[in-house]
Amino acid sequence: MSIQKTLSNLVLWGLILGGGIGLLLFFAGGQWGLLGASPPVVPVEKPELEIPVSVMAAKEELLEITYPCAGMLKPFEQHRLGFEMGGRIVGFNAKDDDSHLDEGDRVKAGQIVARLDNALLVALRDEAAAKLELAQSNHRRAEEMYRKQSKIISDRDYEDAVHALKIAKVQLDQAETNLDHSFLRAPVDGIISKRYHNPGTTVAAFAPVVEVLELDRMLLKIGVPESRYQAIRVDQPVHLRLVGTDLFGQPLPSLDGKVYRVGETAEEMTGLFEIEVLLKAQDLLTSSENSNNPEWEMLTPTTIKLRPGLIARAEIVLEQRQGFRFPADIIVHRQNQDGIFYLEDSRAKFYPIPKKIEQKTDVILPSLPSHARKVIVGGQHRLIEDSLVQVIETIEPAKVPLPTLPDVPQDTPTLTQDEKSEATR
Repeated sequence: MSIQKTLSNLVLWGLILGGGIGLLLFFAGGQWGLLGASPPVVPVEKPELEIPVSVMAAKEELLEITYPCAGMLKPFEQHRLGFEMGGRIVGFNAKDDDSHLDEGDRVKAGQIVARLDNALLVALRDEAAAKLELAQSNHRRAEEMYRKQSKIISDRDYEDAVHALKIAKVQLDQAETNLDHSFLRAPVDGIISKRYHNPGTTVAAFAPVVEVLELDRMLLKIGVPESRYQAIRVDQPVHLRLVGTDLFGQPLPSLDGKVYRVGETAEEMTGLFEIEVLLKAQDLLTSSENSNNPEWEMLTPTTIKLRPGLIARAEIVLEQRQGFRFPADIIVHRQNQDGIFYLEDSRAKFYPIPKKIEQKTDVILPSLPSHARKVIVGGQHRLIEDSLVQVIETIEPAKVPLPTLPDVPQDTPTLTQDEKSEATR
């Protein structure tokens, strides 16, 4: 009996507890609990995030279209000098310290570089000068006697005196020429690059004695493919920079040159057309980059030595045209095509680019509509059409001064990667 009573009590308390919980839930549910329906879900609108971007105001300007290449410096003129007669070298022109000229010494045009033993030639010159003086005296006396009315001498004697004077003049001229041939003179201002003999050496006629290089003007020889050959003209500007750095690791100063010669035929081995670019020593001081640098104002042309064999990177200016310059990474790929994003009412808009010209780290757009000239140049890779953006920086386009160019066709195509590789072989 006690067990049954205990079970009955447990069941009773369970019913009471369950009923209490049910009443609690009923009153907690309120009105919706009475109707037996769930409360509606109210949607919460999330604010659209603004993507930070940088914007550049596009500015149409006259831009350079360049072709990058590289080449080696060569002397403008290379002269191997030799005597026009054989003989023994008695010395090279003495310098201020009484030493002989040697490799690396600078010479002036017309300066005596070397001389032969010319004692015999000096004696022959003096003998010819004495004979000329005697012939002139005989000619004057013969002319006086011939001009007299009585003609003291015959016509034949007078003619012999005239011919003797002419022969004496020719002999003196020849003697002076032979004496002059015993001296070796520099044909141009330059540097002695090689000296093949020492004083006391006997040399044959026209055998090389010294080599003089004209280094005040230099030539950079480069090769260009046929795809660019038609666009290159004589006197086109060329921007160059020597390969290497200074003691502080900074690039060497840039140079400005111009196209001096355009080859008529391609090289058989490379298939490239040879182009010669003319450089002058004064270009080290007058180039657009160095003229604005106060550290270079006091330098002389000999501070930066231009020597044959140096390698230089060059950019031949193929043409100048109106366009818009931007960093190359502004180009994005959307909607299966390349294009740019521009700013319109705090929204990013995509504008497809039909054609462009790549220039090292920049890209040149030939045209751009007026409504798309607030170009997004930073943060553009995270954008899609109509993205909400926040401008955190406005960048001004850089202005680069340009030299004067001759007329160049405006339909020059852009170099492909294969053509660039071929041109820099």
